[in-house]
Amino acid sequence: MGRSILYALLLTAGLSACNSGKTAYRRGDYAEAVQKASTRLAQKKGWSNRGHELAALVLQQAFAKGYAEHQETIRRLSANTAMPFRWEAVYAEYRTLQTMTDEARQTLTRPDAQADTNWLAPYPADYDTHLAETRQLAAAERYALAEAAYAHRETDRFAAREAYEQYGQALNWEPNYLDASQKRLVVSSFGLLRVLVEPPTQTREFAPDDTRDLGQSVFASLVKNSTPAPFVHLYQPDQIEVTPDGEYRLFDGQPIAETVQYLVSRYVPYDEHVTTKTQTVESNQLYKVGVKRINDSTVVDVLEKVKGVITTYTHHVEARLSLQLRGVDTQTDAVVWTDTDYLTRDWTGTWETFSGDERALNGHTLLTLTGTPPTPSQLRSDLVSGAGGSVVSTLRKQYKNR
Repeated sequence: MGRSILYALLLTAGLSACNSGKTAYRRGDYAEAVQKASTRLAQKKGWSNRGHELAALVLQQAFAKGYAEHQETIRRLSANTAMPFRWEAVYAEYRTLQTMTDEARQTLTRPDAQADTNWLAPYPADYDTHLAETRQLAAAERYALAEAAYAHRETDRFAAREAYEQYGQALNWEPNYLDASQKRLVVSSFGLLRVLVEPPTQTREFAPDDTRDLGQSVFASLVKNSTPAPFVHLYQPDQIEVTPDGEYRLFDGQPIAETVQYLVSRYVPYDEHVTTKTQTVESNQLYKVGVKRINDSTVVDVLEKVKGVITTYTHHVEARLSLQLRGVDTQTDAVVWTDTDYLTRDWTGTWETFSGDERALNGHTLLTLTGTPPTPSQLRSDLVSGAGGSVVSTLRKQYKNR
């Protein structure tokens, strides 16, 4: 029985190692078939590495069919003028052909190769020229799209962004392509959405000094988070000027497209409550609690588990702040988006008291209160400090896709 199992294991290992690419060939994946057949032919013959003859046949047939198939796809794509980015698809086809050719040639030119190599001679050795030409055509297609969008850069922010992206794609295909780098720099400025974050609006919910501190907290967080998206920049009031006609602009003349406004809509400065929970406990062992007379001459001890009550007190203090935020279009005064931030700061203290026979505690140490409850001013300060990061986080969420 042991020999049979060992034989089966060795046979399974041998068959699994023998991958000639036939399966890939049968399902029409000729590039994978060439890769697997090439890998098999690069291995030494042996019990666990069989199938050289089959791999050589698969390599030749898969390469021939793969070559014909990819060349036909290239012809079809090249003629399809209505297909967007067709040259990028053509480039992928040439890359596959180059990979197939490299794998086949490296395998068949090995010193220990025992397969026929004559069949590969008629096929091109490389596709460098085709690849270079296709990269140029792919870059030209992207550049043409960028140029069309570039013409509207000054009146359409999204057209400017489209131009920026397409110039970048052209440069990915062909570095230093025409003047794509220079125009990409020019158009990036037109694609920006410039947003002014205003100081908080004063409300009856919050004192003026606290409102001022809230604005300072927001602006402090804004310093490190002024670009929530590649084409969005958030500005503070000291970075802009107001023109005679009432428009917001940067000092270099660029217009502000939106403003962010926010205010405290609800403020609970101090909310506290104390809750209690009681638990009856008893000793783990019996204790003498008295005596009793059984008869005139016999007195015995009375043994019982002693009991007591532990009372747990929980003191909870909380302050809450709600902020209403919105984005407003500076040209139309239309509200672009709205959001709400909810902030809380709290403190909890716990302690225990005991009544009854202390032996019922079984060594348990009662909880004692640590620390003191925060004052309303301390909670307010913590809320204001946290509000800066909360507001900026909301702005990043609102503008990350803008």
